[in-house]
Amino acid sequence: VGEVLPGGDDGLYEEGTPVLQTKDSRADGDNRMMLTSAPLPVRMCSFDLGVTFRQSNQSVQFIREQSGGEELTEEERTRRGYMETGRLLHRVLQSIRVEENLDQVLDSFERQGLISRTTSDGTEVAVPRSYMERWVRQGLRNPLVNDWFQPHWQLFNECSIVSLDVDGQPVVHRPDRVMVSSGGDRIVIVDFKFGGMRPEYEAQVREYMQLLSLMMPGAEVEGYLWFVYTGQVQRVEPSASASADASSKSDAPEQLTLEF
Repeated sequence: VGEVLPGGDDGLYEEGTPVLQTKDSRADGDNRMMLTSAPLPVRMCSFDLGVTFRQSNQSVQFIREQSGGEELTEEERTRRGYMETGRLLHRVLQSIRVEENLDQVLDSFERQGLISRTTSDGTEVAVPRSYMERWVRQGLRNPLVNDWFQPHWQLFNECSIVSLDVDGQPVVHRPDRVMVSSGGDRIVIVDFKFGGMRPEYEAQVREYMQLLSLMMPGAEVEGYLWFVYTGQVQRVEPSASASADASSKSDAPEQLTLEF
């Protein structure tokens, strides 16, 4: 401390020689951190996402009232809600492969906003999950219905049967649930219904039975109507000509197709 540094009285100290900055040779190496960035072309594309807009019953009613449309009566609201709930429950049943899938299916519907566990302000913005689960669990108490949702079946769910009419035009038939036994000797067709019985319901299932008999001759084909709200299960008997049609293979493979 207090020692005078060499270099003169002005206190300037110098040591060594200045070095000018040179290009770092590492920039030409494999070190990614030292590489010089270069612009790259980026191609921007737009795609159709196929988003489906779903309008709630509450928004339909709000727009109707705001636009001066006729307000629905309480009876009309109840009937419309009943129909919408039936359509949603129909989709739930079509999505269940086996009984153990129920919670998984309900979770999926809840994530989509189609059903809800609770409502924050007491307003029903979606069908409660507990409501859906109650109807499905109630139906599964029936041993016959429960058997339809067991893993020993080969399930053809949401499939289409395409046939040709008398004019040679394709006709699409969509049964709700088609199950085939492991040996292929038994076929069960089920249609879900949420209202009362109508004569055309039996005719519809009977047509499915006849078509599948042509596709799989020799197999025993059963048809059922399941009225979910009442719990009633009605077996549909085949038409008198179904057995004769099934025994004749004719050109059925060219006329019938099963699509998924």
